[in-house]
Amino acid sequence: MKKWLFLICVSFSLTSCSYLTNFYIFNTTEETITLTYKTKKAELNHPFVTAPKIFTFKTYEQIEKEEIKNPAIQVKDSLTLQAMLQPKQALWIGVDRNFNLNYDEELLKENVAYLTIKNGLTTTEYTAIDLVTQFKEYTYEIVGIAVE
Repeated sequence: MKKWLFLICVSFSLTSCSYLTNFYIFNTTEETITLTYKTKKAELNHPFVTAPKIFTFKTYEQIEKEEIKNPAIQVKDSLTLQAMLQPKQALWIGVDRNFNLNYDEELLKENVAYLTIKNGLTTTEYTAIDLVTQFKEYTYEIVGIAVE
């Protein structure tokens, strides 16, 4: 009996829940916005990737699966990117495994130098430290910033 109990405990300990969290910046305004960010190093997965993608969305939880073809993204230099988002478009800026905003906020600061959001005549610039407070956890799979 102890042997079976031990085997059950070992099998449960080897089983873990794992999920991916995607990071977005959402344009909820009625205007085109321009986002510019500079990364600290080239990344393809973690937040603030050097190859972002643009998607349309209905709500923060309903993001279209297919990315926009010919997105309005410019690479200024190897670490600085600029994207123009139309209303109801979201910029995918990376992914991480098992992310939780309450415990993993340092990950958001690790790879970004700054983010600038230009909305009409208003330009707002965030440093890595300021930027963390702008993120919200919409679901365990979607964390983002809503530009309003």
